[in-house]
Amino acid sequence: MAKQKTVVRQQQIIDAALTLIRDGGLANLTIKKIAAKVRISEQAIYRHFENKRSILDAIIQHFNQTLGTRLHNQAKFDDLFQMLHTTIHTHLKFFRDFPEMAALVYTEEIFKMEPHIFSQIQETISKRIQTISEMLEKGQKEGTVSDRYKADNLALIIFGAIRALVSNWRFSDFGFNLTERGLSLTEDMLNMIKP
Repeated sequence: MAKQKTVVRQQQIIDAALTLIRDGGLANLTIKKIAAKVRISEQAIYRHFENKRSILDAIIQHFNQTLGTRLHNQAKFDDLFQMLHTTIHTHLKFFRDFPEMAALVYTEEIFKMEPHIFSQIQETISKRIQTISEMLEKGQKEGTVSDRYKADNLALIIFGAIRALVSNWRFSDFGFNLTERGLSLTEDMLNMIKP
């Protein structure tokens, strides 16, 4: 029972931290504010996490596990364009379901304030770009993707468009349907890379 209570409390702390980040950026994240949001003492937080950095580590681990599971469980298609479409849509649905993660993953302030966390996020992003690049390269070899541009550059363009869309959505205070707009953007991007 105590173990379950610990897991529940840790999740409450992580959820509060994500809400604070969503509402005010990384600068808004303090142990004092987390404690107030969860309605526990600051000292109680230190029973679950060593410091703010360990809370951020737990958030990034949650991000990687959740998105990784969604990508792993997405339908597999023989058609490259359907696979790319599904991969992009899975990313967008993740941010739609966890909008606070957009404020953490796609922010420049994390580079300055938490370089350790930034490097973890950058590693995850690099893996996602590499996966898209490999799909595109396969398509180029099969003749289904234009070979006018390097697969690595196309992957960066696609990922950059996703990042721009998610950032725009966040800056608009989540004021439009991310997945609907993302479907339109995805269709246009995929049409651009056809031979």
